[in-house]
Amino acid sequence: MKKCVVAALAVIVGVIGASSAFAQQPGVGVGVKVGTLGIGVQGAVSPAAAPRVAVRGGFNFFSYKHSFDQDGTNWDGTLKLQSVEAEVDLGLGGGFRFSPGLLLHNNNHIDAVLSVPSGQQFSLGGATYASQASAPIGGTGLLDFKHVAPILAIGFGNLARRGNGHLSITGDFGIVFEDKPTVSFALTGNGCIVSNGVTTNNCAPINSLPGVAANITAEEVKVCDSLKVLRYYPVASIGVGYRF
Repeated sequence: MKKCVVAALAVIVGVIGASSAFAQQPGVGVGVKVGTLGIGVQGAVSPAAAPRVAVRGGFNFFSYKHSFDQDGTNWDGTLKLQSVEAEVDLGLGGGFRFSPGLLLHNNNHIDAVLSVPSGQQFSLGGATYASQASAPIGGTGLLDFKHVAPILAIGFGNLARRGNGHLSITGDFGIVFEDKPTVSFALTGNGCIVSNGVTTNNCAPINSLPGVAANITAEEVKVCDSLKVLRYYPVASIGVGYRF
């Protein structure tokens, strides 16, 4: 998270610093927003020679924890939204704009810790195993995306607008094209083979059991395919800004 914030501050400083390259008296503004990318802090510069154009950048963050059970496995998951973004706001008239851009650092991901109670049967890639009482199954999971992704959005409001007032309301609605997620699981502990619904005495470290590696891969593919809709991640936010 520290690297994400440092990179984001660099983007904002760069955006505001870019005002020196514009004509005199450019519009400069900062703001906050909340939306599907998390809570955001942003800055923008609009050149005096092109008041309907603004360069905007900032960072977003949010964290949410949730626990659930699936296929005999207990999951403790944490959604972490961490991203740095940059856009060019092109005025369309009537207060609306077209805002293409990039997630320069897309660290949106889900971390998960998994466990299977002693003796509990669980499913893995279509096969069934049991968690051995002396060394129960545990592990971790990770779902993440490619770290640079384009954004196409429309919106309203200019964070760096000119005028007599200093406050502005902004909104963005669009899509992040981040490709389908990458999913990985790592298991620990001992597992027992289940035959016809009955737990056998054929137990060993889970990763050494026949077919487990292929079943882990199959489970990763299944989860990835079930979430492929996230390759088109929706952007929706509302914010407030202050123009200097």
